Amino acid sequence: MNPILEGFRCLAALMVMAHHYSYLLDDTLTGGRLHFFHNGVDLFFVITGFLFAPYLLGEARQSVKAFVIRRAFRLYPLYLISISVAVLKEWGDREGLGIAVLKHLLFLQALPVFDLANVGFFSQIYWTLPVEAMFYAVVALALYAYRTAGCEDMPDGRSRKLVKQFGAAAALGFLFIYLPGFDSKSEVWVIWQAQLPALLLPFWFGILIHHFRSNIERSRAWRSTAHVSGSALLLALYLAYPQVAESGLTARPFGIFNLLSGLGYALILAGTLGHAGQLKGAWARWLVLAGSLTYGVYLFHEWTLKVVLRIFPQISPLFQVVIAAVGVVLFAAILHRTIEAPLRAYGRALAERLTKGSSEPKTPVHLGS
Repeated sequence: MNPILEGFRCLAALMVMAHHYSYLLDDTLTGGRLHFFHNGVDLFFVITGFLFAPYLLGEARQSVKAFVIRRAFRLYPLYLISISVAVLKEWGDREGLGIAVLKHLLFLQALPVFDLANVGFFSQIYWTLPVEAMFYAVVALALYAYRTAGCEDMPDGRSRKLVKQFGAAAALGFLFIYLPGFDSKSEVWVIWQAQLPALLLPFWFGILIHHFRSNIERSRAWRSTAHVSGSALLLALYLAYPQVAESGLTARPFGIFNLLSGLGYALILAGTLGHAGQLKGAWARWLVLAGSLTYGVYLFHEWTLKVVLRIFPQISPLFQVVIAAVGVVLFAAILHRTIEAPLRAYGRALAERLTKGSSEPKTPVHLGS
């Protein structure tokens, strides 16, 4: 695993946690700038695009069956536990639990046929998982297309053409969703913005990083430019956030703001990946460990804070936040060691066993996903 990539994954989870925990310290959208860090989600999307770019561009092969199995064992174990916690919390107090659970298990809860109340039936954090699942479906379709076409080797220039085609499709998807019903105060517009067509560009930024990674690593000037421009863009967005959020319906403005957020994080990530070889020893191990806990932190940070609020209602909000943050990291570590890592290993072994001896290609590289 790439320690820098895992470090950025950890950073994204901490940013989302800071955004959600900031409501305890300030329940307005604009009074506290910690709400800006909701866009850690966009960093997650960029990282996912980078990790799966080899599959989308036909540079790495895996059977669709193996891919689906591995994705299922990646997403579901901790997700099922998190959903179970949500159900237990709501048991007996709300109607429609059964259908809500079914929607969540099938990653359908954020479809535009539902309203925001359905999207956040259990928690607002779950809306990103359908986006990831839709992107995985795109990857699976690409794997199937390469297999049925009988592509063994990617011709010179073909990868560059695919990058352009994917970028064009992502841009059209964004414009198709963004322009017709643009209204940041509209619930319908917000829900449509939470779909993959409108969010495909951040994934494409990650694909671009993969495609040009060797060029970036060879050019110190390019890395410096990426760092400076990405940092400047994010700083500008941070300063503009109160005004942008004031005109929106949720803390996440969606649309152009989050598109630019993804671009800023992509530039910084691109400029940093070239230093991966310089990280060794304890620092590299700690970053990899931090990255391995991010899914657990992401899924359980909200529930952990609610438990702390119930157990320690009298202490100051700042101490409640600190206790919750430490608690969710420890809980995520326990879950990773006892459930997540063993089941992911089992999923990889199962995928290999089920495709062994078949004509389906095996994964030639490990992407840390």
